[in-house]
Amino acid sequence: TRSTLILRSFSYHWRAHLAAGVAVAVGTAVLVGALLVGDSVRHSLTTMALERLGNITSALLGGDRFFRDDLAARMSVADATDSKAAGRFISLVLIQGVCIHDENQARASQVQILGVPDDFGQAGAHWPNDALKRGEIILNERLATALKAKPGDAIRVRIYKPSLLSHDAPLGSEEKNAAVLRATVKAIVPDRGLGRFSFDANQIAPLNAYLPIVDVQEKIEQKGRANVLLALNGAEKNPAATLKKTWSLDDAQLRLRAEPEMRFIEIASPRVFLDEGLTEPMLKDGGLGVTTYFVNSLRANGNETPYSMVSAGTPPLVPKETHDNEIV
Repeated sequence: TRSTLILRSFSYHWRAHLAAGVAVAVGTAVLVGALLVGDSVRHSLTTMALERLGNITSALLGGDRFFRDDLAARMSVADATDSKAAGRFISLVLIQGVCIHDENQARASQVQILGVPDDFGQAGAHWPNDALKRGEIILNERLATALKAKPGDAIRVRIYKPSLLSHDAPLGSEEKNAAVLRATVKAIVPDRGLGRFSFDANQIAPLNAYLPIVDVQEKIEQKGRANVLLALNGAEKNPAATLKKTWSLDDAQLRLRAEPEMRFIEIASPRVFLDEGLTEPMLKDGGLGVTTYFVNSLRANGNETPYSMVSAGTPPLVPKETHDNEIV
């Protein structure tokens, strides 16, 4: 019968069937294990991301571009159609620096220096209830361990000021571009919640030092300005729309100047160049572009003027008859 044939075939080829069964079992175990590990890793990464971002839903990172630090307050007012939404934006300063313990000279580099306002604790958990005072600093656990620091210790913080010139440029002085401030350790926060605050996806806790935003602004010569904007839970679902309503020329580090006698309006920036996204539509609408740049020297008839500014423009800023190899 069919059943007898199956049993005899199985008994005769039992070794092959056993090997196939073992292979299937091993393959199933590997796949199930991979799925479990993948879910575990995904859960761990998600947990760490939520841990380091806390209540933050979106962020504007300015890098070396600084906007007015009252942008958060202006956006909160514009967003406060619901009274609960007020105060759900925070401006802060985020730069890199070096921390040195005043006594044991322990040093930590690649430290995130954060200039934070009094309401920074709204962004997440594990933050002291008392606000930071001028001259105080909070360290996260990893940085405190690296510096062997404890509350009450004095810490030197070395930071680089934002500059249009590279710190390695011949005209750039490292001492002038760097700023040092001393602060007393107020508290040490665990490497959880805001103690793990970072925009970089990393399983290792960052080295974070938190200072009052005013102290950092003064040292980097950016009073009243910030380079990071945080939107927290409870803010409008589309913070970009609120940003568009409240953004100003000063936030973009742009200056508008009218010259009635010369019949033109100038838009300028303290940065070396205007962004392409700004200049392209203006040039298409009839605007005239002017590039001013720094040159090492100007020479003529045996005379030389070092370190001068040269501007390149189009008529009517320069005479129409000016050729490419001529200068006015």
